[in-house]
Amino acid sequence: MPPASSIPARGPIRSATRPPTIELAAVAAKNAAAERPSRASSKRRSARVSTATPPSRKGGCTTITVTASDARTARRLLTGAGVDSAGRLTVLLGGRGVAPARTNPAVVPLPAGAGRRLPLSYTIAGSGHFRTLQARTQGRRDGSPDEVLGWSNGGADDVYPPLTREQETLRDRVRDFVRAEVQPVAGVYDQRENPEDCWPWELIEKLSEAGLRTITLSQALGGGGIDYPTTAMLVEELAVGDMGVSVIMAQVWKIEQLIEALATHEQKERLLIPFRDDPRGVLAICATEEHAGSDNVLPFNAPGAGSMMRVEEDGSEYVLTGTKRFISNGNRARLYVVAGRTDRERGVGDGTTYFLVPRESSGIVIEHVHNKSGERLVNNAIIRFENVRIPKSNLLGALNDARSDRNYFRRISNVYAAASVLGVAVAALQQATAYARERVQGGKPIIEHQAVQLKLANMAIGIESARALIRRTAESAQHDRDFDFALPSMCKVHATDVAMRAALDAAEIHGGLGLMRDYRGGAGPEKLVRDASVFLHSDGTQDIHRLRVAEKIKAGRPALAE
Repeated sequence: MPPASSIPARGPIRSATRPPTIELAAVAAKNAAAERPSRASSKRRSARVSTATPPSRKGGCTTITVTASDARTARRLLTGAGVDSAGRLTVLLGGRGVAPARTNPAVVPLPAGAGRRLPLSYTIAGSGHFRTLQARTQGRRDGSPDEVLGWSNGGADDVYPPLTREQETLRDRVRDFVRAEVQPVAGVYDQRENPEDCWPWELIEKLSEAGLRTITLSQALGGGGIDYPTTAMLVEELAVGDMGVSVIMAQVWKIEQLIEALATHEQKERLLIPFRDDPRGVLAICATEEHAGSDNVLPFNAPGAGSMMRVEEDGSEYVLTGTKRFISNGNRARLYVVAGRTDRERGVGDGTTYFLVPRESSGIVIEHVHNKSGERLVNNAIIRFENVRIPKSNLLGALNDARSDRNYFRRISNVYAAASVLGVAVAALQQATAYARERVQGGKPIIEHQAVQLKLANMAIGIESARALIRRTAESAQHDRDFDFALPSMCKVHATDVAMRAALDAAEIHGGLGLMRDYRGGAGPEKLVRDASVFLHSDGTQDIHRLRVAEKIKAGRPALAE
């Protein structure tokens, strides 16, 4: 069990607190007058609008709080805000106020005038969401009164929250671990010829000592209780040091979360606690088969497609027979989550069940460990299950209900995959920038040449956009019932494209050194290219995920501009 000192003492580390209140602050010119909002607004049923008398201001900031019976009502009531020609700040509630109600995006009326600027900062909290959007609006020179802001008053479609102090502390701990423990040895492990020798037990034990291996377990089970956004952040940070280490832990963390969500109390006590207490405890999920890869992901929901591992009942036991391949952590895990076909007359979605299978079960054979080009610090294996018997009490979730269980898992699986490969892009930008500062050609450091600057800029743009999409999706996965399952696929595709381009650009900036396996202790751009390329296929191919997004669009997914 992780030492008590390594577990956060202030409760689970999660995203910012989300009370059922909406607060709007408009920062106007310091000499702008501020008065009460319209009384009609304050009379809106089931909502209360209040300001200090006189308004409390710091640097010209007036705060208006809208409180409703529940956060969803409050978000619905707040549809816009404006400052009139006299400098009055007005909140529009359900059609009352100085203008008719407006729907997404919010419209902020501004005084006519040549180029008057109004910095605005919105802070919205409620119903499991905390969003901040800062925008500089500007009255058009033609006197047009409205400037449209890309702001939404509901759901997780808004900008993600800033990190909490606890999240920053945890991020810094992981960064220090990466610098001290992972980066010095990543290239050494990567270059070992036998793939099984690339597995970094020493690092896993140190992650256990630091309390990080089980940090996604709830505090009730001795973990850190971190949420999806925090986990995604840590996955990325680990991948800056090595993507293989990141993938090992991403697998462990997401399966911890899956098992804790679906397992019974008895299953947790019998199977999860021993894993927790083992400093070498890792987990694996077994779904992919020789003839069931993309058919599982899209999926092709037909009786003869998808995972076909045979599952038979025999008294108080299930008997599992079949072979799984490409399984991350497959030869190292002490506990497997295995997908078996329990109804062969149905499709993979409603004919598949998950089972908890301990590694020591009789009949499990590690047939082969794949010798991959990249991501070498994580092992992927072919596992054969030869009449493996498990008690019926090892069924995870509900019989023939892998569709709902799978959806729970896929809320976050591709998000963590995206975070892993994004860490490669961050490492590529770091290496390329450092080299460009010291490499002199044409009489100056090559970072002074615009051709190099453009590459670095594209890396940074890609990283920030991918990180924003990952965080938005992780927030939504944590809090939204009506989750958009196109988002995880978008994350995986975009982050992989960004990382692949960044790694190649980093190699090009390094010139000949970008090809050398012994450069930077074996962890230079050449390794980054190999690592990034793995996610062109891992966790579902790029085009399969694009097709998943396309299916959502065909089914009527709203365009982002709507």
